[in-house]
Order: sequence, then C-alpha cells, then structure tokens
Amino acid sequence: WGAVSPGAPAVIVVEDDLVVSKDFFDYFSAVAPALERDDSLFVASAWNDNGFAKHGDPGALRRTGWFPGLGWLLPRKLWETELHPQWPDGHWDHWMRSDDVAKGRECVYPVVNRASHESEYGTFLDSWHDKRYFKPIVRQRSRFDWPSDAWRSVLRDVYEDRVRGLLAAAEHVSDVNAAVVGSALATTTPLALWFDFEENDDAPPGAADAWAPPPFVCVSEPFDLWHESRRGDHRGVHEVVGVAGRPVLLVKAPVAYDSLRPD
Repeated sequence: WGAVSPGAPAVIVVEDDLVVSKDFFDYFSAVAPALERDDSLFVASAWNDNGFAKHGDPGALRRTGWFPGLGWLLPRKLWETELHPQWPDGHWDHWMRSDDVAKGRECVYPVVNRASHESEYGTFLDSWHDKRYFKPIVRQRSRFDWPSDAWRSVLRDVYEDRVRGLLAAAEHVSDVNAAVVGSALATTTPLALWFDFEENDDAPPGAADAWAPPPFVCVSEPFDLWHESRRGDHRGVHEVVGVAGRPVLLVKAPVAYDSLRPD
C-alpha cells in the first residue's frame, strides 16, 4: 500500500504473464463483500484450475481450500495482521497453501476464468503442464453483468446449504464409467460419484518413468480435471457440469458429507 494508495481496503496481485477478462475488476468488486463478512474465507482468485469447460456458467462462484493464485484479491487486514510480518523470500504461492497460513480458510473463484496464462515456462511450469493444464483454460471473453448480491452465494452457510441440497437430491453412483455416462444425460437431477482411495499428488505425470500416477487420475481424466485432487475442491467435493447441463459432484470419501452417502 504505502504512499500509492494508503487507504485501499485491498490490492489485486497480478503476475506479468496473465491476460485478464473485460470484467476482471468487476468480478473482484462483486465478490469482495464476501471476504469482508465471512471469516472462513481467505482470498478471492480470478483463476479456476479446472476451468476447461466451454459451457460453464459465467456467473457461478465456488469455494476451495486450495489457493489458486494467478490474479487474486488480497485484503488489507490479512496482509497487515498475518502475511506481511512473515512473508517469505520465495515460493510464496506454496507458502500461501500451507496449513499454518491458510488456517482452514477457503478461497473464492469463478467457474469461468477471469484470467489466462500466456507464458509457456516459469519457476514451476514446463511445456507439458502448459499444454495440458494452462493453454486449454477457457477465459471469459465478454463482459458479464455481475448481480449486486453475487457475493452472497459463497458465504459459508449459504454455500453449504447449496452443496448439501445437491447431494440430498442426487442420483448416487460409485462406478466411474456409470458417472461418465450419467453425466451426459439431459436432466437437472444432480449426479454424485463417491470414491475412496489414498492420494499421491506429489509428483506430476512424466516426472519419472517409474512414477505411478495418483489414483485420482481415474476420476480426473474422464472429467477433465487436474490430476491433483485438492485443486478446486471444496471439502473433498469437485463440482462439474455435464455437456447437457447436468450438475455432477465428485465426492472423495471420507468427507464432511458422509451422512448424505447412501449405504
């Protein structure tokens, strides 16, 4: 802040290789009130790690425990009271994801990205990851007219009620193939795929010939998600939308919503 804008309640952190949407600043204005009112929220990002779908809802918002970075809103209070006194010399994005810093809080992000990444290489980026996970990102091209109360949808209680409502109304399956077929149906009935396995997210595909892909690949590949299960998830749940508009929830058990899991 300093002498540039000493009274600003927040700043937007933007890497120099991002291209932003026409409503980039409108988006942050639309979600900022949620950060001011909900202490279970951490920051807001313009980036959806799994924002590959061409049929996403431009006004839909999500919560995740994974810090996305890549264009994000940093509240002044968070910076002054928590982050500034211990800001690291490097790898700050990894530091932001640590439990000691995030403290269980979640980040807000849009279903349709408000930024795209234009550089093929970086500190932790190579051409394989760029082609697989960054180039295919779908960025919002037109300006979206954000409702004045858009921020309410990501308040903790409102958001939890929505997720629980989807799971309560869902058709439940435990087979990936059944979920893939069911996700393509033209129905508004939600579909919930429940899966349970130990994670191994540490090494990316191609890191070593002997490296075994994480089990989440069985779910992530058919639904076009990152192979790292924590990216974009909310308490173990990923939300995607089928090609015909069907809501699909990919639920990693055990999870906070186990009481809604059929026997």
